[in-house]
Amino acid sequence: MKKFFLFFISVVVLSAFSIEVKAQLTVDTSLSVPQMVQNYLLGSGVTVTNVTYIGKPGSVGAFNTGATPTNLGLTSGLVLSNGQTNGTPPISSAAINLADHNNAGASDPLLENLVPASTNIFDASVLEFDFVPFADTMKFRYVFASEEYPDYVSAMYADVFGFFVTGPNPAGGNYTNQNIALIPGTSQPVTIANVNNGPGNSGPCNNCAYYIGNTGGLTIVYNGFTTVLTAWCLVSP
Repeated sequence: MKKFFLFFISVVVLSAFSIEVKAQLTVDTSLSVPQMVQNYLLGSGVTVTNVTYIGKPGSVGAFNTGATPTNLGLTSGLVLSNGQTNGTPPISSAAINLADHNNAGASDPLLENLVPASTNIFDASVLEFDFVPFADTMKFRYVFASEEYPDYVSAMYADVFGFFVTGPNPAGGNYTNQNIALIPGTSQPVTIANVNNGPGNSGPCNNCAYYIGNTGGLTIVYNGFTTVLTAWCLVSP
């Protein structure tokens, strides 16, 4: 199964770009993962420690769309994938991803809890870090994309994204691996089974207000992805 997520202030997905259009998304994998988190995910003024990453080195990167945005909805941020995040035109990163979608075969117990018990998780990319918030609300904007769209959107295919928070809860007690990446207005996690417009994009709608069909897309190769969503929770500054 393929899992692509993004944390952008985005977080997101691989790059695709066509030499026939002006919009493009480029990915930089030259920075260290702590540098990516500090510079592209959290920004200045936030104290970050204990950054760890599990996955292939080429499956995490910083992205930028330049002056002409793509249809991703985000112009810069951090990308996590289960395959390669960068490529050389005309072979885009997503094309490479199809050929190289094995991220060491790793599973992840927190993601396993978000999908049906009969579904296995493979090729997980996991980014973890500690930070000190300076305000009372934490927000991350992200996009989730998958090459399993639009034909494999049944529950047996469970590409999935999670954003898990552990720390003091200002309402009392603590968050413990609380997933805050949810479909707006629901308690549902973000998976291809929960956000789609049916097989072949022909319905029925399943939270499709948050879904963008992108088969044949010129600037992002993934067959489908979500609109820009926001993961958020109240925190103790």
